[in-house]
Formats: sequence, structure tokens, C-alpha cells
Amino acid sequence: MSENKEKIHIIATGGTIDGVYDPSSERKVTGTKSSIRAYLEKTIAPHFSIELNEIMMIDSLDMTDNHREKIVDAINATETKKILITHGTSAMVETAQFINKNITDNNKTIILVGAMIPLEGFYPTDAPFNLGYAIAQAQTRDAGIYLCMNAQCFTPDNTTKNIDAARFEFKDET
Repeated sequence: MSENKEKIHIIATGGTIDGVYDPSSERKVTGTKSSIRAYLEKTIAPHFSIELNEIMMIDSLDMTDNHREKIVDAINATETKKILITHGTSAMVETAQFINKNITDNNKTIILVGAMIPLEGFYPTDAPFNLGYAIAQAQTRDAGIYLCMNAQCFTPDNTTKNIDAARFEFKDET
């Protein structure tokens, strides 16, 4: 029996979600290769096909509008309507706002997701939950730009990162 799988296009940009532990510096650093596809295929055996586009592996504190243009180019280049962008949390809101102003196809569901603790090599971590929640939202939300963090789905204009509480919140909560 042939299964017609939905496709989710994942754009990996780095950030803590794809971070790794560097024993020489005894710190978390941005990985050099995304582990998202391997994690999803190994751990959840998804009922959707994955197209992964690793366009950069940087800390979002280092993200510039030139990097954001590459993300927009990747979004505009894919025909896939469900897009998940793994991203560092420090500049996630700014990137979502940039995408919102610069994409050419408004009929796509675009979800930005990240983590405060890396997906692999650390326990406990919020990464698996955030990733799963974001995938579920990508499959059910109407077209638009969203940020999925802390079991909430935000739009670029109504969210902020509360550094003291280590979570994303609606702007009127702060």
C-alpha cells in the first residue's frame, strides 16, 4: 500500500537546539552539522517526509540581516508549504519579523523553534518537546509565521524572550 506522506521542509540555522558540548572549553557550542533529521528519524519515525536544508550553523547572537536573507531565500525557493526553522533563541523574534516582511509566498506555514538546552548530550532539555510541539503546529496551523516555544505558539509581533524567566512570553505578560 502506497503512503502519501506530507512533507515538512526543515531549515537548520544552528543555535542552542543544535548545540554540542565542547570538552576543551567545558561549554556548549554551536554544532557544525545539524542533528535534527537524525533525531527525528531515529526517535519518532515520523509520518511525514523530511527535507532538510542546513543553510548555516551559527549562534543567533551572530545573526545578521544577510543571514536572514539566506533564510528568506530558502523559504522562497521551496514549494513545500510546511516549513520548520531551527534557530537560536536570542534573535528568533527578530528573524521571524524579518521573514514576515520579506517572504514572497504568504501561503506557507512557517514555524521557528529553538531550545534553551541542546537536543543531544544534555539532560534535562526542552529541545525534544519544543521540536515536537513545533511539528504539530506546522501540521495544523493556517499559513503564517509563528514561533513555538514553551508550549505556546506566538506570532512575531506578540512575543518576547524573558531572559530572567528563561522562556518566551506574550508581550503583555512582561
